[in-house]
Amino acid sequence: MKLIGKAKEMFEKWYEDIYLINCDKELIKGTDCNYFNLLTSEMQFGVYQLFADSIDYYSLEIYTTSNFDNTIWFYFCFNEEFDTRQEAQQEAIKKLNNYIND
Repeated sequence: MKLIGKAKEMFEKWYEDIYLINCDKELIKGTDCNYFNLLTSEMQFGVYQLFADSIDYYSLEIYTTSNFDNTIWFYFCFNEEFDTRQEAQQEAIKKLNNYIND
């Protein structure tokens, strides 16, 4: 679940401008990654949602519903159903990549 191309560039600039403070702009000592890369995918998705909101793209919202046999389905604004929240999140990031990069 990663942004690519122009979407990645836009996200990194937004993230740096909004979230990083001076001590966080440097890489974690002895590694080649920043704090964002250490977050779980669920936590990263939350940050991606805020980024999407900042560019007026609200389709990263994921909702749950229950049908008659108590099965839970997860989906986002395109009304696609998925078996798990993780699948819905991956598809939402894919759609965000397409939205920005196309």
